[in-house]
Amino acid sequence: MRYYLYILFIPFFLNAQSVKKNILNASSISFRNSIYVFGLESDKAGLNFKLYKTNIGLNKMDSAKTFLEKEKAENYLDISVDTLHGYLNFYLQKANNKNQAVLIRYNDSLRLIVKSAPFESNKINSLTTFENEIYTYRNSTYTIRASEDSLGRQFFLNKYTVADEKKVFEYKQTWQLPLEKRNINTTHVFYADNDFVFVYVNIISGEKKGQWVLKIDAKAGTVLKGIKLNPKGDARCFIYNAHHYDTKNKTLLVTGNAYTDEQIDFENGKSTFKNLDKQNNYFFTVIDSTCENIQRLEKTIPFVFAANKSVTKEIFSYHVKVKELNKTGNGEYKAACSVYKSLNNQFTFLYESSFNYTLSISEEGLELYADKLHLPLSNLKGFTSSDPKDLTGKIELASVNEFDKFLYKWPVSDMETHFGKDDLKNPKWILSTSNLISGLKTFHDVRIGLKGAEKKTILECSKYNHPIIYKVADDKIILFSGDKETGAASLQIKTW
Repeated sequence: MRYYLYILFIPFFLNAQSVKKNILNASSISFRNSIYVFGLESDKAGLNFKLYKTNIGLNKMDSAKTFLEKEKAENYLDISVDTLHGYLNFYLQKANNKNQAVLIRYNDSLRLIVKSAPFESNKINSLTTFENEIYTYRNSTYTIRASEDSLGRQFFLNKYTVADEKKVFEYKQTWQLPLEKRNINTTHVFYADNDFVFVYVNIISGEKKGQWVLKIDAKAGTVLKGIKLNPKGDARCFIYNAHHYDTKNKTLLVTGNAYTDEQIDFENGKSTFKNLDKQNNYFFTVIDSTCENIQRLEKTIPFVFAANKSVTKEIFSYHVKVKELNKTGNGEYKAACSVYKSLNNQFTFLYESSFNYTLSISEEGLELYADKLHLPLSNLKGFTSSDPKDLTGKIELASVNEFDKFLYKWPVSDMETHFGKDDLKNPKWILSTSNLISGLKTFHDVRIGLKGAEKKTILECSKYNHPIIYKVADDKIILFSGDKETGAASLQIKTW
């Protein structure tokens, strides 16, 4: 059953546009340029799973519901959701029977695909839950598995295809590709489509030592070409960070950080991060459709702070992660970056600041313009925590051999919710903090004022109400929060 609700239109640029719904255990997710609010609803017949879909203007709403049973909403745990394989997959479990789950799957148009019978909850996404390296494209999933024997460790790239969309994820294996038998430290699938799969591979010793990109036939599971990121004879580490694949001309741009063998030595498990408090060295490798014409470019960017940093005797280093890399024109790109700070050559990395850079690549070379760093976060009170259980804005690695993963993985709880610029091109942030004792989650609007960083609270409530802020335009955000006590949920547009 489907319902349509048209809300009285209020112009998009006003702050007053909002939607409130009576829905229990409410949560939300952004998917394909729409926001979905979901939870439970009681009526005379019993308990229903309720799903709303709204556009980013909050002026048109569609809804659907699926009957559950004659049961009370408080007997259910919070509903979990994912968008694996392009579906909206909702998993419902009861508090008194956590070993069982029910899958309710919709497409993005709110067509019900399946409501499953109860099944063992450990089978929820069983293929992807227990894999460290996965990549999904439409109905295909790629996983990397490792096995060890007396000769060492070997990696296998596997492709699986969804067998039936109306069943709890059941896969059939399409192919398996054995990779290098020894000396591989990291493998990472970073792109796939109908034709190709691209895999980053870090080989830390032997004749093939270096960082590679493998281009693989997606249908046959065979290696078409291997491209080395570091130039021949260059002993530095060129660690993958981000990419942009142009589907029209089949050109791949790979970017990341280049480290000297003194800064990072994977083979011997050593690192110094020397001079990384002053600058980072970026590489840009352009690979054409034939994988024959390869353009390798580099740029060293110093860390320039707009304001003085706090004085510290600790030895620290900065590490830049590209959060988004978008093409803006022919050979023109824009990158949004996050800066992380590590102390005393340790492998705990704390979010410190953000900046953007623009990149222009031509046959003559490259031009790169980077923003100044405006925070840094360690200068602000209330944003850093000494509690080892607080993982907000924190990435922890066991050793230098996991450093590949640092550059393409993100914190369990990301402190930087959004980053942008105001009308005067000054940076602005939405940062989140959590109180582990009270369970309170707070979102702060942080800007640069005449006296330095200024902050104000724009959303604060219990983490169990699943608060979240969606950025829908450079100057527009949508705030969502549920309310377990009143059984309501709200969406509100604000100018940012």
